[in-house]
Amino acid sequence: MIESENLWSQITNILETNIYPKEGQDVFLFGAGLQGTLSVSHLKKHFNVLAFCDNDVNKQGMLIDGIICVSPKALTQYSNPFVLITSIKNYQNISIELSALNVSYCIVDAYVMHRYFRSFFDVYQLLDSASKRVYAGVLLCRLKADISSIEQYCSDQQYFCFPRYRYLNQNDIFVDCGAFVGDIVQKAVENAMGLFRKFYAFEPSEKAFSALKKRVSYLQDIWALSEGQIVCEKKGVGHKNTFLDFRKDSGNLANISISYEESDSGNVEIVSLDQYFSEKKEERITFLKADIEGFEWNMLHGAKEILLRDKPRLAISIYHSIYDFFQIALYLKELVPEYKFAVRHHWNSFDETILYCYLE
Repeated sequence: MIESENLWSQITNILETNIYPKEGQDVFLFGAGLQGTLSVSHLKKHFNVLAFCDNDVNKQGMLIDGIICVSPKALTQYSNPFVLITSIKNYQNISIELSALNVSYCIVDAYVMHRYFRSFFDVYQLLDSASKRVYAGVLLCRLKADISSIEQYCSDQQYFCFPRYRYLNQNDIFVDCGAFVGDIVQKAVENAMGLFRKFYAFEPSEKAFSALKKRVSYLQDIWALSEGQIVCEKKGVGHKNTFLDFRKDSGNLANISISYEESDSGNVEIVSLDQYFSEKKEERITFLKADIEGFEWNMLHGAKEILLRDKPRLAISIYHSIYDFFQIALYLKELVPEYKFAVRHHWNSFDETILYCYLE
């Protein structure tokens, strides 16, 4: 407990000494990747977001979520610009670049934590002592944009690090949002030794879905699973049924993301879990996992009825957006007050911070 309190004290000190943009000020977001696009809708409520800024010449001149992307040198054309750096992994190089241009800046995580400090602290207070240490430690690493000490907060067995998550039984129905190539499906089946009622795997990427289907076929053979015991759906999961598009700069297969902008020609089918399971009323979801590149918030709102009715064990990624470090836990606590919460980090980078929610 003393260590977590010390970590939280360091967070407070950093937040108190930072400089921040003023309400309504013109700002730029440096980093036109996923972190930037996930932050922009929140930041537009408080600032006039003039443009994205990025060193990638392929992005410069593009409209990204309706906002132009410019080069760093373009910042000098504005009087007193303020930059919120959304690319944590590239923060050190970006800060050097902005200092050379004599441009004011701060990392977006610092601004968000400063503005919503009470909410972050409310989540911290909900956690057990081990989780407080991990939560505060990871946030401190993000504030410093420094992963050199993050390994000390890492745990093994992502999504299955607690016994109540590790062992399924013959009544369990597992829903995997962002099933990727089926690696988590395989671990869950092996943990359960094939003894579970049903497994639903949602994955919208064509390439990943193809690999998922092959792995599921293999699992069905070696574990003698019943036909239909594992259901694969080439769909994304959100707050309502709709069609969207993959982002053009989705990057590698593990980091592919979906745009929030609805489109008549959208090629990615999105489903609400409430609507998807509305005709399967006899099925009770017992385990819900999600790693869906920033769509976790939307997914949870599209699963409100399931959460209220079934109160499943949850393993939800919160690392894609700094806002998810507080808004997801507080939403779930309001929705299901009896939920207990834990936080674990599972990789030696800023990725793979997971919120676990369960009933005693």
